[in-house]
Amino acid sequence: MLAFDSAWWGRAAVIDGLPEEHSSYLHHLPPGYLADWQSIRHLDVTVAQVHAKPGQAVIIDMRDPANGTALNWLGQRHGLVYRFVGWRPLKN
Repeated sequence: MLAFDSAWWGRAAVIDGLPEEHSSYLHHLPPGYLADWQSIRHLDVTVAQVHAKPGQAVIIDMRDPANGTALNWLGQRHGLVYRFVGWRPLKN
């Protein structure tokens, strides 16, 4: 079990190199979180890291300058430190 203070989960597809949400749910995050993330998603290093490891969780430190100023901004704006993200490809 992994304890957490807030979460965002849902389903998405990568279209033209960017994730497009089909459904999502925010748990203890403000409604503006999704719009804030959408404004920086083209700079989000998480997408490439997660797709490089299908079926595995990736941990992103949102304070680490190596992960880019966009994620640093998003983390600071919403009081987030780490992202735990994973994906599983759909089977044909």
